[in-house]
Amino acid sequence: MTFDKCLILVTIFQLTSGSIGNAPVHLDLNEINLVQYDVRIEDQPIIVDNVDSDSPAVQDDIMILPMTNKHGQKYQCQLPKPKEVNEGGKIFDPSKPNDETTEEEAVEMSDLEKAKKLLQPMAGQPCLLRTRDWWTYELCYGKFIRQFHMEEGKPSGPILHLGYYHYDKELDEDLKNSETKIKRHHTQIYANGSNCDLTGNARQTEVRFECDPTSVMDAIIQVDEPQSCQYVITVLTSKICAIPHLRPPPVHKPVKIECRPLLTSTEYEKYQNYLKVREKNTAKKAEEIKDKHKASLLKALDGEDISHIDVTTDEGMSTIEEMVGGKLADKLVNELGAIFGKPLKPKTKLIQPENGGEAFEVEEIKLRTGEMQSKPVGLTAFQAIIKDFITKAPSKIEPKKKRSQS
Repeated sequence: MTFDKCLILVTIFQLTSGSIGNAPVHLDLNEINLVQYDVRIEDQPIIVDNVDSDSPAVQDDIMILPMTNKHGQKYQCQLPKPKEVNEGGKIFDPSKPNDETTEEEAVEMSDLEKAKKLLQPMAGQPCLLRTRDWWTYELCYGKFIRQFHMEEGKPSGPILHLGYYHYDKELDEDLKNSETKIKRHHTQIYANGSNCDLTGNARQTEVRFECDPTSVMDAIIQVDEPQSCQYVITVLTSKICAIPHLRPPPVHKPVKIECRPLLTSTEYEKYQNYLKVREKNTAKKAEEIKDKHKASLLKALDGEDISHIDVTTDEGMSTIEEMVGGKLADKLVNELGAIFGKPLKPKTKLIQPENGGEAFEVEEIKLRTGEMQSKPVGLTAFQAIIKDFITKAPSKIEPKKKRSQS
């Protein structure tokens, strides 16, 4: 069945609405922007006599909803059960009937304080290192960041300070609540580093701690310098994954919506007849294509002796296809030979022995003396000499006599 755009749009609207009918409707725009829908209109209709009511019905987590497209065709669609919402448009949480803030939440630490506490163990751990090209970058958490060249496992040459710990920065509210592809992170600012010759200002670094639930150890994964002497260092860690808004955005699986057309008994009978006619026409078209292909193959072998091949069988047609393929290959070789000024494949001819033996194919080879010599196709020069020797002097080769047993 083909998709009906109007039906799909109305179905999605019903799905994203918190209620149906005369009740207040909540349209979740965030869901429309982020959630993908796998809408399928099945080709197995439902006889309308078996449907008791046109009103929506809920079965566990599935809602069964009757729909009608712009042509008047009725459908029965299965949708995920919508989330319940209160009058304020917020999703209802049964564990908090009045959506009141508990005393524990009131005294809970801020996200900034949580991040600082979760990352604090890094202060007692070895500094993080990252080598990029010539330079190695060293981050000592809560202390400083250095840049130097490493030789034989130790710094060599001048050491530049890219900043000393200054402060932790709260994540922007718009990024905290966003589910876009922008990566969420906790930020630390390291300032007052070595003087920059290009700008005359002190070097400064922004360190971004990103949550990676699969990370077993903290690591610098990227070092950027978007502006002269201003750096951005990205660190992957699992320590801050306990903070919900720092976790990676959830991966939304496509929401499945299945719709089946509703037909009366008479319409269903017509639909079955239509399927039979369509199946018959499809088979007829496939047979016509097969016959055209067969005719084109036989035309390509016009003049060839194919009387020994049964072209009515699949095996026989396979042989015909091989013969046509070989003939086209020979034609291509000859055309290439004409382009290069000489045949790429020697001309061959079939020779019938005078003694009535089996016919064999030979190719004409031009010798250095200018004389033409016939050589059996498929035999090497050595094989041709041996065969010629055996043919001309068979009497000189006698089978070895068996020893008599005493």
